[in-house]
Amino acid sequence: MMSPRKLAVVLATTVGITSLGLSITPAASAYADNEKIYNVQLTLYGGKDNDNITPDNDNPRGIAWPKDDPAYKGKTIHKLASGDGTWENPTTLAVADPAHGGPFSQGTRFYIPAVHRYFIAEDTCHECLQDWHNGEQQHVDMWAGKNATQKAMNSYPANGPHTIIVNPHSGLRVDKGPLLTH
Repeated sequence: MMSPRKLAVVLATTVGITSLGLSITPAASAYADNEKIYNVQLTLYGGKDNDNITPDNDNPRGIAWPKDDPAYKGKTIHKLASGDGTWENPTTLAVADPAHGGPFSQGTRFYIPAVHRYFIAEDTCHECLQDWHNGEQQHVDMWAGKNATQKAMNSYPANGPHTIIVNPHSGLRVDKGPLLTH
């Protein structure tokens, strides 16, 4: 397994010229298929603490990389934070922004055994990026639903350090549905 600091060096960006000027596109995930990462901090976020409220400031399910944005076409699958945890409809996951040095590119798929669900990187997490830059453990933020309360998210049993699988294969056990129902 590659150390987080080596991974930061390996993650390259490609520079493309568009009609609007210079754009930077994060490289594809540097992780191998089914690669396990240990001691990853799992947290939850919901509509009440989402960093990416949509421009009309009316939608608590706004995400950083919606599928209808041409820059992410074919990488992400949702317009808003959602998903039921299945391979076909993975739940939105917030990660350290790769444009600022985070290790996962938009659309990277994950499987988190602690919750038996698939996830897809479609959103950013400021605390995840801070942890990455401070040399702390990896950190990802699981979408818990637009009405998830802070109390319910903080008491969720999967909070804390766990193993995650990056670029998993399909067919793993799934507990379909929302992480929280309140």
